[in-house]
Amino acid sequence: MAEEGAADSQVSLTSRGVLSGARFPQKAGHSLFTTNGRYLVWKKTYTDTLCVYDLRAGELASKMRVPRGEGPGEFETLSGAAITNDDVVYLAEPNQAKFLRFDVTKGPLEDLTFYESGFRPERVDAWGTQLFAKRASSGLSGTELVGVIGSDRVFRAADGLNLKKELGSLFFQAGRLDVAQQRAFFLTRYRPWIYVFNLERNRFVKKVVYGHVEIESPEPEKTDRGVTVYRPPQEVEFFAYEVVAVPGRPSRVLINAEGGNDQHSFDPSALYEIDVQTGSIVAEHDLGLKIHKVATADSSLYVYDDEKRVVFAYRLRPSEQ
Repeated sequence: MAEEGAADSQVSLTSRGVLSGARFPQKAGHSLFTTNGRYLVWKKTYTDTLCVYDLRAGELASKMRVPRGEGPGEFETLSGAAITNDDVVYLAEPNQAKFLRFDVTKGPLEDLTFYESGFRPERVDAWGTQLFAKRASSGLSGTELVGVIGSDRVFRAADGLNLKKELGSLFFQAGRLDVAQQRAFFLTRYRPWIYVFNLERNRFVKKVVYGHVEIESPEPEKTDRGVTVYRPPQEVEFFAYEVVAVPGRPSRVLINAEGGNDQHSFDPSALYEIDVQTGSIVAEHDLGLKIHKVATADSSLYVYDDEKRVVFAYRLRPSEQ
């Protein structure tokens, strides 16, 4: 189970048990977990149902169907989710260059579209009522992959980093995004790297390297029609799944990963605490769960266990200095 705070750690995790009413009939059939501290939201993959769990009441508050299609309020694919402090859920739809939006009590809202600019949202998270997002890249899209979506609904790329050039292949550009305390953290999937952004300035701050792995990316291929096709890297020794910022500790994140690098081996049932100032792993929090999704807000951490098909809640606290 969770550690009560390792000696060299600035974080303690205290189990609060299973969320009542947050049980799932199918393994790996739920995605897009996100929370704002009041509500925990996820999507049922097989029924295309958006579920809203009231954390205060301790029960499922509402369910909303998300229809498939190409019209308003419809989707072909969803790749990210966020919920703002005013209880509006944003679902990223990269194929149609838009966010589907839902009020947790009132239901569907007007889509937030980017047809003219061509911005295709892939990953997204919220701080307050604003959004920080990563675009879905392609061979034709620009190099400006991450940035703020302002109150005027315009995407503005973060300064100081060409993330597309830095990462290369589309598969290397994949990863997870988490926002907290005026900072955004982008966790790359295949390399032990974390990119840190200042949200107030909308600017890249630093690249955190917590190890090294040898990995090769296959060269892109061209079809008979001239379409560039990218292939995933082969013989992967390391794979990162999730990242969450530690409330009250802007220099700390928790990641979930599998495999190993030249400095550390990773168990997918654990969360690893990383100091983003030094790039060092300061603690391993072994939850003993089959971690599938994580979400955090305020001082709470929620973990979806894909084996038991329930959500476990933890109290997440910085240790005394």
